[in-house]
Order: sequence, then structure tokens, then C-alpha cells
Amino acid sequence: KHFRRGAILGDAKAQSMVGSLMKKGTHADYAEAFMWYQKAANQEDAVGQYHLYQAYRFGAGVKRDTFKALIWLRKSAWNGHSDAQEELGNMHKLRMQLLSI
Repeated sequence: KHFRRGAILGDAKAQSMVGSLMKKGTHADYAEAFMWYQKAANQEDAVGQYHLYQAYRFGAGVKRDTFKALIWLRKSAWNGHSDAQEELGNMHKLRMQLLSI
């Protein structure tokens, strides 16, 4: 309840938290989770950006879009999200391996 109040008031961390809560349980609402993540991501919140990456990558709450997924992954990594940084690094390693074949 407190997270939702903060999210409505525009707190990016609370918006990301509400997004995560919307994906839990038997009444998960991925479209609403996406909306909250988008609000957080647009405020440069690395967690919200990372969740947008995942949403676009897997088509959770939004149409699957690899290009948009990579945009959000890069933004999240740039803003310091360690999982995004690691994933981007792994993608780069794989690309280099494929180019060397």
C-alpha cells in the first residue's frame, strides 16, 4: 500500500516495486507491471529499465520487440544495474565468439 502511494506520487523506486508486485501471485497483471516499469524507466531508474528490457525480450505485458529490449538493456547497464551490465557483457562475448568462427 505504501509503495503504491509513492508510485502514484512519482517515486521511481516505488514505481519499480509496484511493477514487481503486479507480476506476483495468481492475479498477476503484466500489462500494469509494464506501465509502472515504464514510468520508473523514464525517470532513469535502472531497475525499471531492466524490467522493461525483460518485458520486451519475453513479451510480458507488451508485444515482444528485440530492438526495444536491447535499448532498455543498454540504458539500464549505463545507469549501473549490475545484472544488465553482466548480460550486456555476455552478449558481447557471444558476439565476439560468433565472429571468430
